[in-house]
Amino acid sequence: MSAWKIFIKSIKILFHNKRLWLFLFLVEFILALVLINPVKYQFNHMFSHSLAANEILQGRGTNSIIEFLVHKAETITLQKQILLIAGFFYLGLTIFFNAGIISCLLGKKDFEGTFFFHSAVRFVGPLFRLFLWSLPFYLLALILHSLLGKIFTLISGNSEPLIITLFFLNLIILAVLFLFIKMVFDYTKVALISENKKKVIPANLSTWKFVAQNLSKALRLFYLIVFLGIILYAFYLLLCSPLNIHSWITILLLLACQQLFVFSRKGIKIIYVASLIYLFQNIEEPLLKAWYKDDSYVDKMMT
Repeated sequence: MSAWKIFIKSIKILFHNKRLWLFLFLVEFILALVLINPVKYQFNHMFSHSLAANEILQGRGTNSIIEFLVHKAETITLQKQILLIAGFFYLGLTIFFNAGIISCLLGKKDFEGTFFFHSAVRFVGPLFRLFLWSLPFYLLALILHSLLGKIFTLISGNSEPLIITLFFLNLIILAVLFLFIKMVFDYTKVALISENKKKVIPANLSTWKFVAQNLSKALRLFYLIVFLGIILYAFYLLLCSPLNIHSWITILLLLACQQLFVFSRKGIKIIYVASLIYLFQNIEEPLLKAWYKDDSYVDKMMT
């Protein structure tokens, strides 16, 4: 089956899991309400009379946020500590919910609280160990990024256009490497849960082989979903850009657009996981059955 057909099938799977989709959105919404409290007061203090507030509410204004972090650093020490703790907590929850999402989609049934949380508890340990195992790979990508930066600096010399071009080229290379590593480790998550494995490293090494053998299809499928995410973000900016914070109606419209964007991102996450599962099950699992579970099938292959 082609990557495009798997992509379309994964979209259909999303609409068969509407309760899971809504559940993930509500969890994200509640977490956002909790995590926003540590910095809400300082942001209000700095931006309540600032023209930059409008851009920040629309998801832009990065320079203003950097200014906030620089000039208010002495007043947000406690908040930074709270945010660090909250960040680790959110990471743990993400791993936990990934285990539940994959289990639900593998089970081919819509969201059931008992099954979701039982599966998440069961597989959160292996997925956390997999996360730790992934860190050296991301570190290697950063080291390569640093080495390429030094090489590009020597090549560019004093040419400003070349410096800018090579700088962005290096960023693109880093992003591609990070996305590729993420894709491989996401396939490993599917393998661990699908085959009920506990040993992370052998499963991951097998996944690298699986991706290498199906590289073209895996990459086409992955970047179809990345492209879908880019379209979603561009559509979100298109909706939000005309909205100026002048009345409560525009504020409500902006909040509605933001929540619609978050809801859509959760949908894309389900599509992405479903596509991984579908490709893995239709390539890897039949092969495993052929060699390990069904000897008669092996005999047919050899005759």
